[in-house]
Amino acid sequence: MAGKNRFLSAVSLLETSNYLLNNGEKQDVDAALRDLETNILALRDGGEIDGVQLSPLRPEFSDDWKEVYDDWLAYRALVDSVTSGTPDASAAMQDVKSANTDMVASSDALVKAIGEFSRRESQNLMALQIVLGGLNIGIHLFMLYLIIKILKPIRSLRNATAEVKKGNLDIAVDQSGSNELHDLADSFNSMVKSLRESTHQLMVSNQKYQEMYDKAPDPYRSINDDGTVIECNWAYVKSLGFEKKEDVLGHSIFEHTADQSLDDMKKSFEEWKRTGTVANREVWMKRKDGSIFPSSISATSIYDEQTGKLIGSNTVIIDESAQYRTRKILEQANEELRNIDRIKDEFINVAAHELRTPVVPIILNAEELAEELKDDTRVNVILRNARRMTRLANDILDVSRIESNTFKVVKASTNIVSMIQDVIEDARARIPEDRPLKIVLDSRLNSKSDENVLMDVGRVDQVLTNLLENAVNSTESGQITVVVEKNGQGFQVSVSDTGKGIDASIQDKLFQKFVTKSDRATGTGLGLYLSKAIVEAHGGKMWAGNNKECKGATFSFSLPASQS
Repeated sequence: MAGKNRFLSAVSLLETSNYLLNNGEKQDVDAALRDLETNILALRDGGEIDGVQLSPLRPEFSDDWKEVYDDWLAYRALVDSVTSGTPDASAAMQDVKSANTDMVASSDALVKAIGEFSRRESQNLMALQIVLGGLNIGIHLFMLYLIIKILKPIRSLRNATAEVKKGNLDIAVDQSGSNELHDLADSFNSMVKSLRESTHQLMVSNQKYQEMYDKAPDPYRSINDDGTVIECNWAYVKSLGFEKKEDVLGHSIFEHTADQSLDDMKKSFEEWKRTGTVANREVWMKRKDGSIFPSSISATSIYDEQTGKLIGSNTVIIDESAQYRTRKILEQANEELRNIDRIKDEFINVAAHELRTPVVPIILNAEELAEELKDDTRVNVILRNARRMTRLANDILDVSRIESNTFKVVKASTNIVSMIQDVIEDARARIPEDRPLKIVLDSRLNSKSDENVLMDVGRVDQVLTNLLENAVNSTESGQITVVVEKNGQGFQVSVSDTGKGIDASIQDKLFQKFVTKSDRATGTGLGLYLSKAIVEAHGGKMWAGNNKECKGATFSFSLPASQS
């Protein structure tokens, strides 16, 4: 039953993994859980399982069984949870595996407790046999004492005793004779009956546990301290491609170990002899035909009861071929995804470069036409859209560099106030003359020496330009204020406007790609995403929120001070 619990636990774990990887159905997970629960309840209630009639669990093991069932309930709840939602597959499987391991461990503990009970029963029987042996000696002495007076009854009793010594427990002696002989014959017959019943119970118990061992679905083997297989179940024989136990018993475990795991297996064997423990050790096993398969082995050690010396172990072997194939499929899928990402990055780079190539001469010629044809709307439209195409190509390239971790900034000590003033002048020039909107700078720095910042001036210019462009697009009238001030060991720049503020629908994803809500916005929604990446590349932070005391919003970012 414990072996079947381990097998059904592994099945439920595999079905859960397949479901999370979209390779299985929820009904398969539920079916595996039902089979496991049925097996756990059968361990307590008894009944016929796989052709074997099991007795109900003894009361003294109720607490151990309850621990198994509690772990089962926790495991089932976790599986139901992860299969009902959309969790991260890798993290969810780690939790499910941990709960599965706890359940298997408590099941193994129950089996160990039952084994200890059986051992004690065997010891009691041995003690009984010793007592009976002593009684037998006493009877012989008594027979010698009475042999002259009561030769025939004593001879009969002696012959019966000889039969019992041979193992014949179906014998009884005649109870005729004197009262003493009658009582002695009656006691002898009662003793033989008791011994016969005890022996029968022991045989039934041994047969039951032997059948559990032999019919366990997982391969089991027992070895001595030389690594020789002294017992195994049929699952072990079949997993190695043999037909008879005799083909396996008496052979070394190293004969059943694949060459690639042989050195590790020998090291593990020596470590087991030193420490007495082996748990979840990955080993490649070798079949009769030379084929190999991955497995996980765990062992419980056997000690001599008199000396405490390590004399062997009982080992369970879990075939992990299915998990190995699944892992290989995942590795191949990940490699394919990496190739797809590489092809995507290459395409984006080529497309962006090819997009910029024809736009450059368009801008140059449009700028010349703009000088010749003053205030010509058509030329301005061409120039504005050509510059927009250039910004789009540059933004796409920057996004590609950010996602491939190749985005870099080149820092130099720069006067941040002068840089902000230049960006503000450019932004003012893009405000239509009929819009009552002004941009002001509020510098809260104490001295010229405080104005130096270690930064990539082109990239920070790009950040501030994006923020001012967004502020202008969202503000019909009023004022846009740019504040620069000290913030701990660095600087903080804030852009506040009196516009509509940040729409609640995009508040939580404001700095993600392709997010925009402005009615006047003509960009791709990459500006804030790139701005945040640029600030973080400098070691700073970026945040935003709606103004509390008045309408509008404030976007802020911090930069570390220059190191001199």
